[in-house]
Amino acid sequence: MENEFNFLGVGWKFPPAFDEEQGTPILSKHLTDIKESLHILLNTKPGERVIFTEYGCNLREFNFRNINGPLLEQIRQKIKKAVKRFESRIELDEVNFNTKGVLEGTLLISLEYTVLMSNQKDNLVFPYYVESIRNEI
Repeated sequence: MENEFNFLGVGWKFPPAFDEEQGTPILSKHLTDIKESLHILLNTKPGERVIFTEYGCNLREFNFRNINGPLLEQIRQKIKKAVKRFESRIELDEVNFNTKGVLEGTLLISLEYTVLMSNQKDNLVFPYYVESIRNEI
């Protein structure tokens, strides 16, 4: 099973952590690396990275906005565009939203995707912390 997913890659664990005995970074592998990569992508605003300034998905532009159908579609399109550009290991199948916690400040964003090299389906639920307290859905 280990060799079966080697093509998915290895990266630093997110958030970064170190092995206390050896002092080396703890690494994420395979499907976990993809999930952590998606978390990083969705949490990064373009321009935050010094070398790769285009990288990111500016969800922060939606803070303080009314959460309604048209806004959710804008968020969906922004996520689709960022994932297509920056996470080539997957194909994004669906982006869905759970708005039940919006009044408490949390919009749950569900990404359903297919890992291209293995055709394996997976998903990620990303909690987006909104600053708006109004909901017009």
